This record gives sequence, C-alpha cells and structure tokens, in this order.
Amino acid sequence: MATPQLLLALYPDLLWHQGTFRSGMGLLASDLGILTVDSIAVVEEEVARRRQRGEYVSTRRLVHKALLPGFINTHSHAFQRAIRGRTEYPATGGSQQENFWSWRGLMYDAATRLDPMDVEAVAQAVFVEMVKAGITRVGEFHYLHHRPDGTLYEDPDELTNRILRAAASAGIKVTLLRSFYQRQGVGRPQPEGPQRIFCDPSVEFYLETLERLRKRGIQVGVTPHSVRAVTRENLAILVDYARKNNLPFHIHASEQPREIEECLQEHGRRPVELLADLDALRDKTTLVHAVHVNEGEIRAIGKAGVSIASCPTTERNLGDGIVPAAALLQAGAFFTFGTDSQCQICLPEDARQLEYHLRLKNLQRCLMFQDQVSAGRTFLQMLTVNGARSLGQEQEGRLEVGCSSNFFSLNLEHLSLAGASADSLPLDIVFSFENSAVSDVWVEAQEVVSDGYHRAEKQALRNLARVFKKLRGG
Repeated sequence: MATPQLLLALYPDLLWHQGTFRSGMGLLASDLGILTVDSIAVVEEEVARRRQRGEYVSTRRLVHKALLPGFINTHSHAFQRAIRGRTEYPATGGSQQENFWSWRGLMYDAATRLDPMDVEAVAQAVFVEMVKAGITRVGEFHYLHHRPDGTLYEDPDELTNRILRAAASAGIKVTLLRSFYQRQGVGRPQPEGPQRIFCDPSVEFYLETLERLRKRGIQVGVTPHSVRAVTRENLAILVDYARKNNLPFHIHASEQPREIEECLQEHGRRPVELLADLDALRDKTTLVHAVHVNEGEIRAIGKAGVSIASCPTTERNLGDGIVPAAALLQAGAFFTFGTDSQCQICLPEDARQLEYHLRLKNLQRCLMFQDQVSAGRTFLQMLTVNGARSLGQEQEGRLEVGCSSNFFSLNLEHLSLAGASADSLPLDIVFSFENSAVSDVWVEAQEVVSDGYHRAEKQALRNLARVFKKLRGG
C-alpha cells in the first residue's frame, strides 16, 4: 500500500456531506484520498493519534468558509480560449447571417494558427482559470491532433502531451476525451481545408492511440466527435470498444438543426435515434448538448440513464437553442456541465442558465424543481457527482471516506453569498455565486489556490499574452 505524502485536516464552518451542508464537522485527507469525515472532535482525535505515531499533519480552521467537493467540468475545448471575445461581432460585413457555422470558420482559422507551444499556453491559462473557479477535474474533448496540413507530428501524441502538461502545471485532473474526427461531413468523405488538423488517418489509428495512452496510465474516454464527422460503421466500432473496455463514451449530439437534417438525409434517423440503433445509449454515455431532441429521444435517453453534458453558456453564445432540461431530468437523464468554447468559465452560471433559459421560453419561474431541498441538492450533484459519473471517476465529487482529496473552500463573507444559511447555500451557490467567492482549492490534498491566487497564474498570463500577440500579428 502506498504511503501518504501529505496529511491535511480542515475544519470549515460548513461542510457539504451526504447532500447537505453541516456545521461542526471536519475532514482529514491525504494525497491518496479522504481518510476521515466526521465531527470536529473525532477528526481531532485521529489527528492526535497520527501525530503520536510521528506523522506530520497540517491543520487549518476555515473560518467563515464552506468546504465542497471540486466542481467537475465534463466538456472543454481548451484551445478555443484563444478566440474568446474575438467572435462577438459580424465577421462577414453583414453579407450573411452569423450563426454556429460562421463561428466555426473563425474557430478553424485560429486552430490552424496555433503551434504546439501555443496550444500548451492557451490550455494552461484556461485550466488555471478553471481551478480558480473551483473546478478540480476537466473532461478535455481534445480534437486538435495534427499539423495544419493533416500530417502527423514526429510524436503523434505531441498535442495531447501539451494538453497534459498544461493540466499538470495548472494542478487540475484531466480525463482525456481524445476525439475521433474522420470526415468533412455528410457526402464529404475526405477532410478538407482546416479540418485536416482534426482528422486521424483511420479508426484503427485512433484505437491504437487510445491503447497507447491507456498504457501510459492516462484516463481516457472514447470520443467520436459527432454523427456528422464519423461514419455509422466506425461509430459502431467505437461503441463496441467503449463497452468492452468499460470506458466513458462522449459525443456531440443534436446541437444544431442542420446536424439533424444531415443525419436524416444520410441515415433516415435523427442523431439520438441513430445512437440508439447502435446501442450507444448506456449509463457510461454522455451526449454533449442534446438541445434539439424530440419526445421519443428524451424517453430513450432517460431510460438508459445517459448523461447530458450541458453547456448553456456556450449554447446561448452560439445561438444553438434551449435544451429541454425539465423533460430530460424528469425522464431520468443525468445532467452535468461543461465550459465548452471557454467564452466564460463558471459552472454554477451554466447551472443557473439551465433553469433561466426555460423561464424565458415558458414565461414562468421555478420549472425544474418543486422545493428548495431537492433543487439545491440536485444542482450541486450535477456540478459534482454527476460529472464524476460521466467521466468514469466515481471516487470524485463527494466529501466521503475513500474519495479523492479534491475540494475547495467558499468565502461565506463574499458579497455574492453574504447572508446565506446552511439551508439556502446550495441555491445561493447556483443562483448567486461568483468565481471570486472561491478562496482555496486543493487537488490531491495539495493547495493549488490560496486566498484566490493560483500558483501558476503569473506564468499563465505571460504565456497567454505571447499567444495573443502572435494571433494579432504583433
């Protein structure tokens, strides 16, 4: 058995445990996991015993603070941080309607201008920003793989390694959702133009890559980009591989009406219907977006216990539409949240928009839940436990013995949360939280953020400034 290198005891004013905030509790953790969650007296007794055995235990009172498991970000494209704020105006001189597809062209242009060092710099900056927002694990839906002309780097895992190094420097855990991108789209079997940077030579190459990464101990998911980017034949191969290896399966699905139209044209089935035909709707499956789903698809998603990686901040930014969250939740879907295009990093903001978008559409309030307790508990589960489930990390998302030591503290005297009680705090976090309320963040019991400051923040700012200067032509 491995020996803990760090021992840490924390005593917050409030601690999130078994679905509620509790006072008078403490936590003893190591870099290997949480050892004790109990009353302060019990934790102090355990600390005393360990000190008598000669072990060093760091202790800390978290006055006016609440302790929570780290938020889990289930859908991220780190490199898209490079275009934040640079696509919020008509780029075509008014000659065409701006939408997802015109935005995609700008995103492609940026992707082809980033060299490996740039990719690492942008990823480091966005990962630092995530950790400062209480996120301790990210599902990085990584589809930037090759040189702009589609040829392989000398090390075919060059850009993957850059992402992993960026995550390590930021202190965030990463599940690599290394994406398979095969073709331009329906009726366009070959990658063209900037899409060549995303496309692997074959599905065999992709599976060999996953095997190579898994042998290195890297946590991965099986990740076809979408039904438009992968043929039915290869989707079936990937579904089978994920099932046989008990791996998470993530895929973009039904984000845009055009995607559905093209799927009907090619397969005579809508995207979620096609995935159902392939037996891809399972409890380890996560559908990213699932905005444009019909009643039959909603029932199928719920019955299978599928997760939804909902990204309302990005979806409203791109004009995607409004996910039918209440219907999906009632059917049995498991909601999680992702920062996707990185236009904003704040998972509680995504949680609140899940409800707020429905309010705008239906001209009503409080549409997803009927009472304070179930609303607060379920929203926080979406931000933590559900995200862990989606990424195959069931030992995360909870402050319980045996779980990972990834957690953060909230400043209860922050103006956005001032006046919150133990009962009201879950919904205060969802509907009032600001990132600056995050005080301290620990990943594997190591303090990465202290009083709001990240250890790699200055380096990340310098590196990002260099990339932006390059993109501006400076």
